[in-house]
Amino acid sequence: MYSEMNLISSLIDELRLFHLFCRSNYDATLFAILCIVIPSTICQLVDDIACYNIIIRILRTLFGVALFIYQFDLSNQIHGVEEDRINKPSRPIPSNVISVDGAQKRWYSVSGGYILFGWFYGILQYTLTWQILSYLNNSLNFSKNWIWKNFCMGPGTFIIVSIHFMLMNGKIYLSEYETQWCTFLSLVVLLNVHLQDYRDVEGDRSIGRKTFPMLFPIHISRRITSAIHAMTAFSTWLFVDNGTVIGQVYCYMHFILFMVMAYRILQERGRRYDHITYEVLCIWFCLSLVFMIILIETNNVNSETTTS
Repeated sequence: MYSEMNLISSLIDELRLFHLFCRSNYDATLFAILCIVIPSTICQLVDDIACYNIIIRILRTLFGVALFIYQFDLSNQIHGVEEDRINKPSRPIPSNVISVDGAQKRWYSVSGGYILFGWFYGILQYTLTWQILSYLNNSLNFSKNWIWKNFCMGPGTFIIVSIHFMLMNGKIYLSEYETQWCTFLSLVVLLNVHLQDYRDVEGDRSIGRKTFPMLFPIHISRRITSAIHAMTAFSTWLFVDNGTVIGQVYCYMHFILFMVMAYRILQERGRRYDHITYEVLCIWFCLSLVFMIILIETNNVNSETTTS
């Protein structure tokens, strides 16, 4: 009984550590993947897939995203302690909740587990690629270069979307239409993710990291970023099938959110204001995943009807 209580206590402590390391990225990872899980679950219930199989898919998808985010955040925060003391002192290492050595041991365990997870479910190429990107970004400090820092988010987005879409839908490869969606989302993130750097300009400058906002006088950088967002607002009509009502709804939603971001980034109103602007990008990402599932399901139904 005593050993069981110790086990439960240790498990709770590990879950708390996971939360402390990963909570700042929930909106772009865990919450985003829930936007794949929930509509996929509804579609599979409609298709009369056994509840047992759906539950297994949900659990493995959530476990997969937990490993995805945890191994990256552990590595990122192990190699970014000095930066976090300035920008994010509440994180577990600078706040002395855990030592660097303790975090390192967990990183080895989680990274090894993520490789085994990828091998078991036939997605090893994706999990290994993410491990390599994480290593280059964090361990080799490639993230201090603004080009790499932003570029990494492109393939990173493709990996997180494709892996968890396949896990949730019982696939080991993507169809052409599914690949188009993952590619579209990746390109949009790649071009616009530097929006997040406006929140931490002073902290980044203090540690010698050169991000996009520092390339030009800040008002010029903001105008360039705003122009990129405005151009991206029109991209859905070029890349997304809008021949359906739901497709048109998505195009207009995308347009409105990116025009809102394009306007807000021009307003120099402080770190908190810029953080909310970045949250709009996270909202766009989550909504895009919901629409992606609906449009993929619609495409599949239309394809079956045509074949019949």
